[in-house]
Amino acid sequence: MVTATLPSVLELTRQLLLGEELVRREVESRIVTDEAPLAQQKLGCVQLRQQGMPRMERDLPLLRSRVKVVCVGPSRDKAERIGRAVYAALHGRSRTVVEQPSDGSQYLIHYTQFVAGPSSGGAETEEIRDEALILELMVGTEALT
Repeated sequence: MVTATLPSVLELTRQLLLGEELVRREVESRIVTDEAPLAQQKLGCVQLRQQGMPRMERDLPLLRSRVKVVCVGPSRDKAERIGRAVYAALHGRSRTVVEQPSDGSQYLIHYTQFVAGPSSGGAETEEIRDEALILELMVGTEALT
């Protein structure tokens, strides 16, 4: 019996963001799929976190998932600029092929759409400010390559 490996929605989302000049201008390559170190947070970064359990569609090879996108910076202005860049890059995208770096497979992202936010990410301190958005994605589960 062969067990199919599902695509990593966090990894694919990170690749989408790394491909966007507007986002790279704000955070360079500081886009992480976990908690970023404080040094990166002080410079400005994006933290991606799975939000709830991904859901497989019953009749089609599709995965629906939500990702919490936390935009972090040294000031409210910086966090908001990062959030605007991320929103512009991802909201309303459709039918985008993205390579998953961990295994080289390519997957079709059928759509991306922000469904909530911006709101506080809940981790603000005197040194950092954040802004959280909730992104919904639908990804094909069968690799194209």
